[in-house]
Amino acid sequence: MEITSSPGMSEPEEIHTMAVYDRKTGNVVHQHHVVRFKGAPKRSKKELAEHAIALARSQTGFEGSLAVLHTVDDAFDQPGRHSVDLKTKQLRTEAHMPTLTLESSQRTRDAR
Repeated sequence: MEITSSPGMSEPEEIHTMAVYDRKTGNVVHQHHVVRFKGAPKRSKKELAEHAIALARSQTGFEGSLAVLHTVDDAFDQPGRHSVDLKTKQLRTEAHMPTLTLESSQRTRDAR
């Protein structure tokens, strides 16, 4: 993910990218990015993780056990289904195949 700043603004001092994932399955339920500019207070990784989990719960309604993987800034650049390998704690990206629905099948047929 490329983070750019507006004209006249300084470049970010820190960019944190996190995957909030289901502890049981490794499925990523929320991608979280924090950009800190000069003068803004620094937050610990623990504080960032707690905030990311709170946002994930409020935005998704997920009630299971969650964990956070701090990762590189461009970790989610590749489209697909993201998960965390529970043994290695590495982010995985699986190519996502669109689901063919009855409606899209009908539109394809009608276009012929």
